[in-house]
Amino acid sequence: KTIVLDPETGQWAEGPVLSEPRASATASRLADGSVIVAGGWTSDHAGNARPSRNTERLWPGEPRFIPDAPLPFAMAEHRALEPIDDAAASVLLLDDGGKSVVAYDLAQGGWRVVGGFSTFTTFKLGPFSNGQEHFFWVSDAREDEWSRQAIRIRGYKPASILANAATVHLYRGATGIVAGDTGLPAVIAGGSVSGPYRLTAAVDSYSDAEGLQALSPLSFSRQDAQVFRLAGGAIAVAGGVGLDPDTRNPDLHAPPIELLRSVSTREKWQTLDIKQPRGTRYAQLANNALV
Repeated sequence: KTIVLDPETGQWAEGPVLSEPRASATASRLADGSVIVAGGWTSDHAGNARPSRNTERLWPGEPRFIPDAPLPFAMAEHRALEPIDDAAASVLLLDDGGKSVVAYDLAQGGWRVVGGFSTFTTFKLGPFSNGQEHFFWVSDAREDEWSRQAIRIRGYKPASILANAATVHLYRGATGIVAGDTGLPAVIAGGSVSGPYRLTAAVDSYSDAEGLQALSPLSFSRQDAQVFRLAGGAIAVAGGVGLDPDTRNPDLHAPPIELLRSVSTREKWQTLDIKQPRGTRYAQLANNALV
């Protein structure tokens, strides 16, 4: 459940019910006045606690939460922070387990992995911002001392595309990619962040004209997928390695094929009921068929 404070009366009252129970999620106010709840621990069908990709959003005066764009990868016990001098990102989520930074773009209505940070310890207090940098406090139990460590968030805006337009920073590896063609952007799908089998469903497009654009995420997180351009500009993501939802180990089957009818920030992926063993490789014929 949620509890809402009326600032005029100073009274608390029960608010709308979340779509699913969560623990250690974040709730952040966006620039349009809505509140977005992201991630956290949820229960699977067997009653086991799992980190979640799901998010939901509540507008002032509305009676219920509305599902919003899923996170690029599941996270819990993460921290939320307002960005510094970045009009594009409405909120940053810092995932301490994977040392990754995820941003929500209000205009695009989606999330993107935008960078990372490194530290040999976990958050103790923070994160905080002093208007010039993000940082958190950590403690050294052996020395009984506290120290302040800066969080280096590396490039969210198109500035993350270096002067050499062929170099783009995505902050994830083991991605699938189809190269750009005349008038058509390159598409980069899935991958892993901060180590193997920490999978993401993030999808981006890149062209010299538009720069790096976050597309709708896949329905199934995966790494080492293959990406194909089909007739009419449609995109197919096939194969790769996914995770078993119960064990969180690599699944014996590859995730289903997913299809994007057009490369648009608003277009959603369609899942095809085609599932092959892990390790299946695809090839594309001259007539665009996949074998």
